[in-house]
Order: sequence, then structure tokens, then C-alpha cells
Amino acid sequence: MRPSIFFSAVAVPVLLVGLGAWFFVAPTRAEVSQVEARALAKLPAFTFEALRSGRYAKDLDLYVADHFPLREHFVSFTFALRARFGVRRESTVYKAKGGALGGFEQQDWAPVVEVADAAVEADPFADEDAGTPDAGDDAGVTVEADDGGALVAELETDDAGVEEPVEPRMTEMGGVLIHKGRGMMLLDATDETATKFAKVLASYGAAFPRSRVYAVMVPGAGAFYLPLSQKQRSADELHNLAVVRDALPPSVTWVDVAAALAPHASEPIYYRTDHHWTGLGAYYAYRAMLEAAGLEPLPRASFEWKRLRTPTLGSLFRMTQDLQLERAPDVTEYPVPPVEYQSVSYVGAKYDVPQQRRFLDEKGEGYLVYMGGDAALMAAKAKGVKNGRRALLVKNSFGNPLGPLLLPHFEQVVVVDYRMYFGTVASLVKRFRITDVFVQNATLTANDPYHRGRLKLALFTTVTFTDGGVVFGKDR
Repeated sequence: MRPSIFFSAVAVPVLLVGLGAWFFVAPTRAEVSQVEARALAKLPAFTFEALRSGRYAKDLDLYVADHFPLREHFVSFTFALRARFGVRRESTVYKAKGGALGGFEQQDWAPVVEVADAAVEADPFADEDAGTPDAGDDAGVTVEADDGGALVAELETDDAGVEEPVEPRMTEMGGVLIHKGRGMMLLDATDETATKFAKVLASYGAAFPRSRVYAVMVPGAGAFYLPLSQKQRSADELHNLAVVRDALPPSVTWVDVAAALAPHASEPIYYRTDHHWTGLGAYYAYRAMLEAAGLEPLPRASFEWKRLRTPTLGSLFRMTQDLQLERAPDVTEYPVPPVEYQSVSYVGAKYDVPQQRRFLDEKGEGYLVYMGGDAALMAAKAKGVKNGRRALLVKNSFGNPLGPLLLPHFEQVVVVDYRMYFGTVASLVKRFRITDVFVQNATLTANDPYHRGRLKLALFTTVTFTDGGVVFGKDR
């Protein structure tokens, strides 16, 4: 018998039978594909109606396909073959729509209403007397005990001027560049988009005249690592930041994050397989934030630096499936602040139900160690900090490593994700009697119309999801 006939007639059936048996006796099933970054199909519930309609057979087929033994290895092998058959280059560009980091689906971002009783804890802020900052404290802010509204200016706003989240155009600048084992998002931006974002930051400065407002703009890795041969593919990130800075009014203090990072570009301040910065990069930005706020940052040695055991492949690998990145998973090293604190996440339709959640999830994978990933609203109360300063960090995912770093310097640290929170930032400034408002963004998101519009909307406009559609309201 020829080897090819033997392989087809005997070896392949034996292999399939063996894998099929493995499928049935496997003790556990993965819920998420790490290679494809998606949830795997769940075992469908059997009903006669589903069987008659054909839906059960279809869902069962998807389940078997998603949980077949060694599936992740087969998928990775397929991507590797595709990469090897292509032309090998030092730099590879993957086209993508500018704004790949923006946008949201209503069903994904609706507020969490149901809360398991076991996860609920007492609200550390519920019975607190907000008190008044001392007249001569560092904040430079005077708050009357009975005048919470003075923290927020009554501004005349034009709702028609809010940009709607729109689908960004395809451009030559959009996409991901892989160069020598490092992934970088290519910036799609102009001076006009930078100026528009500066106007949004200015609206925050005008809204909170009795609090300090800071602009914390994070450059992408391309600002420091984009090779000269690829410069024409991306807008100049440092120039883009300069345009934002120069357009800001005196009511907004600029935190020069790029200048803080530049001397440390040879250090691991950005992930190689993910579009985010690392805990070390965030630490250097934290120093600049504290100096802008008139506070003394802690030296690097004051934090306990821990390392996650398992390396991870980040967002840029998941977007590109690039073989260079697959060979260089990132190790996450994160700083633990030298302070005890209580923290909660607020959930429910009105964000008034406290739920246990830490600013550092030391069981998380990769970048998810920071804040446990994105959450709409979190708050922490540091033990032993008594200076009358209360910080609000208005952020997207780039801000997650900053939340824990602020804990040693403020009596309270409140973190709100403008993409997920559908109350208003103005109401949070009143509710927590905030003295310092840090508005964080990144070049990769600030120039995107979705992020610009959502951040502006979040200042004074509530969003409510109903069966009839989305309802916008006002809340100061």
C-alpha cells in the first residue's frame, strides 16, 4: 500500500477519532480565544423549538468548531504559514480604519444594573462629611460647605455643537506598523483635529472654575520608535500634541507627558505587542502630573514593582496576527503604591451601588492588572492622606495605570471612563467635591471624532438607554 493511501485511509481517521475522543473527555473548556481575542461559542441549551428551527444544530456546530482539541495551536499555525509564504520585510504595515480604537456598541456599554449581593460592600463615601479644604492648603481652592454648586460653572452650552460619533474615513495614515518586533499604531490626525480636541479640554477648564484642571495627553509608541523610512505614513505625534497645548486657555494646565517620557525611550515604557504604554511609562507621566499639581511625586523605589508570571500578547497582535509579535510576548511589570486604601466600583443605572473592586487586580492578565480593566466609575479613599485634595481622573484605557499611582497623594481618587459612564462629569465634581480634575487622553484617541464627541458630551449630558432608543438629558 502506498504511503499516501495508507495516510488517507488509516492515519487521518485514527487522528480524527483520537481528537474526537479528547473533545468529549476534556475536563475544561476555554471561554476566550487568546489568539483571536474573542469569546468562544457556548454549549447551546436544547429545546424542541430550537431543534425544529435548525438553530440548535447550527449553534452546536459552532460550539464544536470553537472547542475542538488543539484549536488555538491550529489557528496559530495557520497564521504562521501565511506569514512565511509572504515577503519577509523589516517593517510591515497593516491597513486599518483610522479610529480603530474608537466607537462603541450600545449593548456593550449599557450600565450594569444587576449586582450580586455577595459582591456589594459598604460605600466608603456614603456617610462622609466632605469638609472644606484648609484656607491655606496647596489646592488653592476655597469651597463653602453649603455651596457644592460653586464647583461647577453654569455655562451656556450649545448641544448642537457636539460632534456625533461618526465612522472615520479610510486614510493612508491609518493602520498598524510592525517594525523589528514592535507594533505601533499609525496616527491619522491634522492640526484641525488637534485644535478641535483642545476646545473640548477648554470646556472642562471653563466648567470647573474652583478646581484645577489638567490636560494629560499620552503619545503613542510611534512618537519615539517610528523609523525614519516610515514617517510619511503617520502624522507627527509630537507636533500634534504641541498644537493641542498651544490652543489651550490658562484655565487648563498642560502636563507635558511627552517630555517626561522622551529621556526614557530606551526603557520599556511601551508594550511591543499592545498599543498601550507600560506601568513604567505611566510612572514617568505621574511624576509630571504631580509636579503640575504642586505635589511631590514619590521616587521610583518607593513603589513595590511586581511582575506578572505569564507573558501576554496584546491588542496589536490580535489586530494583525503578526508572526514577529507572536514571538515576543510582553511581560507586565506594575508598581504597587505604598498606601492602604479602600476602593469600590459604582454600578447600577444611577451608579450608586458600590461593588468590591481594587485599583490593582493582581490576578489580571497583562494590561488588565490596572484597575482590573475598564470600568465606568471607581473611587478610592487612601488611609493617612489628609491634605484636602480630591482627584478626579477622566480617562480612557490609557489612564488605567495612573489611577493607582495617584493614591498616595489625594484623600480621594475618583476614576471615570467617559466612554462607559453615562452620567455627567459635572455631577461627579459636585458629588465628590473634587479639587483636581485630570483629563487624560492620547494622540491616538484625541484626534478621533468618537472620543472627542463622547468626552464633550460627558461633561453636562446624561445618556439613558430605553426600549425606544437613546435619551439625552442635562445634569450639572
